[in-house]
Amino acid sequence: MKYLLNEDIVFLTFRYFRGRSPFLKLMSSLSIIGVGVGVATLIVVLSVMTGLRKQLKEKILGITPHILITKYGGVIEGWEKFVDEVKKIKGVRDVFPLIVGNSILKKDEITTSVVLQCIPSKYVKDALFFRKFLKYGEIFSDGKVNVGHQLAKNLNLDVGDKVLIVSPYGGATIFGFIPNTTEVEISGIVEVGIFDWDSVFVFLDISQCQELFDTGSWVSSVAVMLDEPDKADFVSGIIESTFPEFVALPWTRTQKNLFAALRLEKIGMTLVLGLIVVVASFNILSTLT
Repeated sequence: MKYLLNEDIVFLTFRYFRGRSPFLKLMSSLSIIGVGVGVATLIVVLSVMTGLRKQLKEKILGITPHILITKYGGVIEGWEKFVDEVKKIKGVRDVFPLIVGNSILKKDEITTSVVLQCIPSKYVKDALFFRKFLKYGEIFSDGKVNVGHQLAKNLNLDVGDKVLIVSPYGGATIFGFIPNTTEVEISGIVEVGIFDWDSVFVFLDISQCQELFDTGSWVSSVAVMLDEPDKADFVSGIIESTFPEFVALPWTRTQKNLFAALRLEKIGMTLVLGLIVVVASFNILSTLT
């Protein structure tokens, strides 16, 4: 019955086009083509936006913590025991301490500002989430760092080159303020695929950051990677209920602005292209009256 109904619709449609004046047939054809193009464009744009969001999400969640844990009113001391406790929570894949800070990177006479991502090298040597972004070279270790692909390109850096990291922290001497510095060797190039990150990120062992930033043995935060990143809100709730003195921020909050902007852009494109379909539909209606 459904097949016969479709045949009837097709028959009436062609009969309608053959029975009208050439002008009305042209108007009807153009209106239908307009609706078709509008719908096709809407499908393509929504598919592209959905794919972009998915790809961006995979890149961001591949290199940034799914949950970032900080402590109310202070730093995290004795983080080793805390890390072991968090690892016991179901769904948690990796847990490691993290220090993030701004510094200056100097190569010969060229200097640029960078963001140091400080992680214990022993935690990332077997971590697939980091290794898949290593373009070439080896994962950082004590005295060696990984730099972003775009940063290496801007400063003409390569594996084996030595650079100087200058910290904003230091000490006062009779000659004035002397910043903490350390010379490191580049052991690998990392490419996340996001320009703003690849042009500023430097990954190094946390012990070097503790010396550069004068933090001692404490860390500022603890990063958590999950088997299923979409459960970050649920797991962060478990962490906060288990450890009330800590704040657990899921990626849905730390990356909220970026994904909200993508969602708003998708809605805007849907409305604009939807109006195209509506206008074309009114054109068809006008030819029928």
